[in-house]
Amino acid sequence: MKKASLFFCCLVVLLGTFLFAVIEVNAQKLSQKEVPDTVISAFHKTYPKATVRSYFREKRNGKTVYEIESQDAKIRRDIIYSSEGIALEIEERVASANLPDPVKQTIKNEYPNGKIKSAERLTKGTSVEYEVVIRSGKSTFEVVLDTSGNVLRTEKP
Repeated sequence: MKKASLFFCCLVVLLGTFLFAVIEVNAQKLSQKEVPDTVISAFHKTYPKATVRSYFREKRNGKTVYEIESQDAKIRRDIIYSSEGIALEIEERVASANLPDPVKQTIKNEYPNGKIKSAERLTKGTSVEYEVVIRSGKSTFEVVLDTSGNVLRTEKP
């Protein structure tokens, strides 16, 4: 039984290492020169006061996309662009006090002893979701909610 547990633990570590390597290979850090001008222009037009922290290129559904990680005053924002400069996904950090009331109410009802560690608003087209990391006791998990406060999924971060 101990050998099986040891084998299982080793297998989990190896799989985790493999998945991390695949993710790292998929996202390539870039210099600004390597990012299409359409992407750079779209970013600066929409967020003229933001500071770029880093650029990445990755494949999603067989297409090349570009991610710009930025800081705009106190807002940390990551935007995924198509090669044509179209914003496909925007992820913004949100103060827990600025979450919509239905989201805060669901968290209060579903996780009465939970403490919000971080929150992000994820926008894809017209769809908006909130990814909230909650710590309750010794457990930490991420809850994804829609703007009405409906829990869409719960995951381990």
